[in-house]
Amino acid sequence: MKRFCPVSFLKICLVHGPFQGRYYLLLMKVSERKSNTFIEIFEDYWGSFKEKYPAYNTDHYNSVVSKALSCGDPKEGYIRYHCMYCGKDEKVIGFTCKHAFCLRCGAIKAMDFVEEVKAKMYDGIKYKHLTLTIPEQLRQIFYKNRHSSKLFNRLYSAAWAFINDVFKELTGHSKLKPGCIMVIHVTGRKSNWNMHLHIILTMGGIDGISGKWIEVKNQKPYALMRFRWKKHLLNMIKDFDSSVQMSFLLRKLWRKYNNGFIIHLDRRNVPKGANNLMAYLAKYLFRPSISVKRILSYDKDKMEIEYEYADHETQKIQKEKIDVLTFIGRMVQQVMPKGFKRVRYLGLHGTASVKKCKMLVVSAIRNPERLEMNLQEAMLVKRACNLSFREKIMKWKKRDPLKCKECGREMELVEVWIKEKGKVFDYFDELRRAPPEIQLIPSRKVKVESEPMVQQRLIA
Repeated sequence: MKRFCPVSFLKICLVHGPFQGRYYLLLMKVSERKSNTFIEIFEDYWGSFKEKYPAYNTDHYNSVVSKALSCGDPKEGYIRYHCMYCGKDEKVIGFTCKHAFCLRCGAIKAMDFVEEVKAKMYDGIKYKHLTLTIPEQLRQIFYKNRHSSKLFNRLYSAAWAFINDVFKELTGHSKLKPGCIMVIHVTGRKSNWNMHLHIILTMGGIDGISGKWIEVKNQKPYALMRFRWKKHLLNMIKDFDSSVQMSFLLRKLWRKYNNGFIIHLDRRNVPKGANNLMAYLAKYLFRPSISVKRILSYDKDKMEIEYEYADHETQKIQKEKIDVLTFIGRMVQQVMPKGFKRVRYLGLHGTASVKKCKMLVVSAIRNPERLEMNLQEAMLVKRACNLSFREKIMKWKKRDPLKCKECGREMELVEVWIKEKGKVFDYFDELRRAPPEIQLIPSRKVKVESEPMVQQRLIA
C-alpha cells in the first residue's frame, strides 16, 4: 500500500496550492486507516499465487481481487462531506466494490440479504431451516467444475426436485406447491472445500387443485429425506457425467450409504422476530468468507498464517496454521462464476410471480381462528428497504457517521469525485460562481446570511 510521501506533498502544495496539499494528507490518512491483514496478504502474494495456480489467472478473478483491494480507497473515487456550521470537520467516504468477496462489502451484503429475506417471508407460515450435505467423494467433482456455473445450477434443480418429491410423499398431494429460499455454500467452518446447501423452507404448500394450504404434519421426516436426497443427487451427477469411472463411483456410493446422505432439519421454526431473524439468517445463509479478527497472525517471512474457527463437531474454537498460498486458495475458491446467482427463490417465493403467489398464500391460509390479518394489507408485496450508507451505520452501529465531531450538527455533501470522470460535483466551486444573493448552504433550513463568519470563509 502506498504510504505518505513528503516529496509528493510538497509538489502538490506548490502546483495546486495548500488546500489540495491538505487534502492529500486527508486521503493518505483514510487510505492507511482502511488497511487490514486480509488486504495485506493478497497485496503481497496474489501474484505468486497466480503463477503457481494459473487457473485463477483470469479476468474474472483478477477483477474481483483488485476491486476488493481498492475497496474504500478514495483514490478510486469518493464523496466528501463538510460541516457548514463550524467548518472544522469533514469526512471522505471512498466508493466500495460491492462484492461478497470483500470482507466489508460481504458483511453489508449479508445484512441486505437478511432484510430482503425478511421482507419475502409470509406472515402466518411456519418455516424450517434445512441443510443438504454432499458426500466427500462427490465434493471433488464440484471443485473441478468450480469455474463454471453449469453443475451448480444442476445442484439447485436437484434440490428443488427433492423438496417437491418429499412434500408429495408426506402430504399425498401431487400438485402441492411449497416455497423455499436456497443459498449455496462451498466451504466449511475452517474455509476448506465443503459443498452444501442452506434452505429456508415453508412447512407446507398450496394445493394446485383445491387452492387450500396443506401443512406438513410430520415434522421429523429424516429417514425419507435422507434417502430421497441421495436419489436425486446421484441421478443429477449421473446425468452430468456418464463416464464409466463416474458410474462405478455412484454405484459404490449407493451401496455404502444405505440410510441416505446426511441432512439436517432444524427442529425449531425460523424465528419471526426482527432481531432474532437477522441474527439467524446472517449466521447460516450469507456470512463472509472470514473476518479480520479471526486472523491471529501473519508471518510474511515464513509465509504462514494462523486463524481460528468454531469447530462444528466439538463446538469449540480451533486454530489452523497454513501457508499463505493455501490461505489465498481457500479464500478465492469461494468466488462464484461470473453471473452466477447464489441465492435462489423458488416456488411460492419465486421472483417472477411475487404478487400472484402472495395472493394465493393469503387466500389459502385466511382463517380468522388461525390468523388475524387484514386482507388488503397482506396483499401488498413487501419490499426490502434499500438503506443508504448513513442509515445502515445508524442502524447497525448506533451512531451518525455524518455528525460533526466539533459542533454536533449534520455535515453536508460538498464534493463527488470519480476516477474515470474526475470531479463531477463541487459545491464550493458552484458557490463561488453564484451571485451573492443566492449563495446558500446546502441545508433546507439555514442560510449563509445567518452565519456571517461561515459566509466569509466560503466565498474567500
